This record gives sequence, structure tokens and C-alpha cells, in this order.
Amino acid sequence: MVCLTSLKPLKPQAEETQQPPSLRARLAARHALALLDSASSETAQEFADALDEAVGCALTPAKRALLLASLAPFDSTAAARRLTPRQAREIASGRRASHAAAETPTSVGEDDSAGARLTLAHLDAMLDEMWYMCVQWLLDSEGYSVERLPGGGASPVWRGEQRGRTSEGEGGHAPVIIASAVRLADGAPLDEEHVRRAAAGAAGEPDVRALLITTAEATVGALLEARRLGVDLIERLGIERRLSALETAFQREQTEAQAQAYARAEAAEAARDRLLAALEAAEAALVGVEMSTAQGSQPLSGRARIKKAAIEAREARKLAAQALFAWETLMDEWLAAFGERPARDGSLALLAAPSLYGELADRSEHLSHALLLAIQRLAGTNPDGELGYGAWRQAIAEELLLRIQALRWRAQSLDPARWRDFNAARDDEALQAATQATNEANHANTRAEKAFAQLAPRIGLT
Repeated sequence: MVCLTSLKPLKPQAEETQQPPSLRARLAARHALALLDSASSETAQEFADALDEAVGCALTPAKRALLLASLAPFDSTAAARRLTPRQAREIASGRRASHAAAETPTSVGEDDSAGARLTLAHLDAMLDEMWYMCVQWLLDSEGYSVERLPGGGASPVWRGEQRGRTSEGEGGHAPVIIASAVRLADGAPLDEEHVRRAAAGAAGEPDVRALLITTAEATVGALLEARRLGVDLIERLGIERRLSALETAFQREQTEAQAQAYARAEAAEAARDRLLAALEAAEAALVGVEMSTAQGSQPLSGRARIKKAAIEAREARKLAAQALFAWETLMDEWLAAFGERPARDGSLALLAAPSLYGELADRSEHLSHALLLAIQRLAGTNPDGELGYGAWRQAIAEELLLRIQALRWRAQSLDPARWRDFNAARDDEALQAATQATNEANHANTRAEKAFAQLAPRIGLT
């Protein structure tokens, strides 16, 4: 929004010989700091006691009285209110107060690092209209949706609401502000009159606050007046803090995003291990029971015995179908938790929160238990028999095994441990194997349906 290269360099100011601050300046500085702390004036006794500290030695009563008499015309409160907090701290530390412009650490154009970011020096060098654009940008960064009111002339005014916030109570609405901007030349401080003008702009409107933005330093009196009138004040030091925060915002967001990506990848990797373990356990259980029953049993014969085994196998198939349907839903959710296309940096996008990956893994273990129960029930039936029972029973086992394998291949098609490289994290061969296993499972299902259609009338099943 702001072209920094178009700004003219500031001329460095000549250094001034530092002289110790006067007694009156030290008293005013001490009074200013006290006002900021308590917003109340010192009593006469407190003012007199401050003399010893300001002079730097203990005064006799006579000398103190003489010094107080010489300071009678001095209005320490008025002098304190004219100081800025920075000036008061400087004087209190034994240095003369400096102007804000002299404190600017880097002028525009002095080095490349200053030109790469927006600084107070840039704001000081801007033309008025560019400065007003920056004010609107700052208001937006503060969370306000504002529009510039017409007729502002040399002192524009904005009106807007704070996004994402509502006032308390029934019928709460977003806080409304009337914002104004002030620029002062030659390092002049912002005084109380500017605050009063800002407050007057919002006067007469209930629940509307005044906001004043300035590149100048505010005097103690301006700060106290803003506190009294309820004016929100963003002055020079506040702008500097915001610019510094905005400068590092991208880096902070990038660091936070990277930390979240690592956390998601770790959770996804652990969840994938649990998904594969559950499916591999079901696959091994089915292969194991089929081999053991095939070796230790004789083909069934007799209509009644075959009918009883067929009823049990049909019920086991029904339970397995329910478990597999839930597994398919789970696997769809698992794959949806990752991006289908590479992220901007070429990585695999991890779309779910770490907790969701953990929930998917928990569900996989629950579904594995249900699938194992169906396998165990099927294992209790003879794998072979007369009247077409053997072909039907074999087709059921083949379909169940192939569908489990298809799920396992789908789970293996994404490796969150390699998320930094999208192509490395995706296994297209595993997806092809999953598709082939699904097709073969569908063929086995077709064979099972045809075999059952021939078996059912033979054994009296409907």
C-alpha cells in the first residue's frame, strides 16, 4: 500500500551539547511521573520534600524555605503536564529532554534494512494523503472496519466498528469509534487541546468512543486528558510498537504454522500406524482361521447340517459387511484429512487437527474389534461342503479378505511421515492395488450371490 522508495530522506539533526537539567525541570519531571502513576497533584509538603531529592542533598529548614520562596511563581503542575513521559524520564535520570524527532533511530534511506519495512521515519516523511492512507491501514490492523467521512478537509475523520466484538448485555453491538489523525511538525508534542478536539468529534453519540492517532509524542497532560475524557490514544510510541509487531507478524505466523504442521504430521503418523495395525490384525486373523479350519475339518454333508452352517455363515457375513461399511467411511474421512493437491511449498497439506487424527485411530481400533468378531464367527463354520455350500463359503471368505486388503492399501497410500514432499508422501501404486483388490472383491461378491442363489433352495433357505 505504501511505496517506501518514494519518500525523501530525513536530514540528520545536529547533536546538542548535553547540559544537566535545571532544578525546575527536575521538579516538573518528578511531578509528571507522579501524575502518570496516580493522576493526582502533589501536596505542598510532598512538593517541599521533593526539593531535597532534586537538589541532591539535605537542605536545612532555612535553605528550604528560601528555595521554596524563589520557586513560588513556578507552577510545577502546568510544567509537568507539558512534558512527555519520555522527557520526564530523561530529566529524572539527569539528562536534558530531547525532541521526538531526534530519537528516530534510522532515517529513510540510511540503510537497506530500514527501506525494507515501514518505520516511524517513513511516516514522518510522508505526504499528508499517504499518511492518511496509513492511518486507515493501521485502523484495519487494529480490527476496525472504517470509512472516511466526507468533509474532513485537512483533518480527516473515520467512523467504523470493531470486527468480531460485541458489547455486553442484550442487543449488544460492535463497538463504534470516531477516529481522527494528527501530524505535528518539528517534533512538537501532542497537547491537551488536540485530545479535547478528538473527544468533541464523538460527543453527543452514546456508546461511541473517540480514537486519536498521531505520530507525535503525547504530553502528560494529553494522556491525563485522554484518560479523563475516555479517548483512546495511539501516539508515537504506540505506533512504533505496532509497526514492530507487524514487521515480525509474518515470521511469527510462519513459525506457528510450521509448529502446527509438525504436530499434525506427528499425530497423523501415529494414527496411520494404528490404522494399519488394526487392518493387518484382521487380515492375519482371517488368513489364519481359514487355513486352520481347512486343514482340520471334513466337508459338510447332509441338508440339515449344511443349512445350520449356512445360517451361521450368512450372519457372520452380515456382521462383516456392517463393519466394513463403517471402515470404508472411516477411510474416506482419513484420506479427506489430507490435501488432494500439493501445497504451495510442495508439501502434503495436513488438513485436520492433531486431535482428529487421534479420534480416527481410536475409531479404527473399535471397528477392528467388530471386524474380528465377524471373522471369529465365520471361522466357526466349516469352509467346505456339499450342495454348493463350499463354493459359496469360499467366495465369502475371499471377498472379506480382499476388502480388508483394499482398506489396507488405501491406508498405505499416504505416508504422513514424508509430508514435506507431496509426491513422496503419496503412493500411487498402493492406490492401484486398492482399486484392483476392490474389483476382485466385487467379483467375489458376485460369485457369492450366485452360489447362494443356487444353495438356498437346496437347503430350504429364503
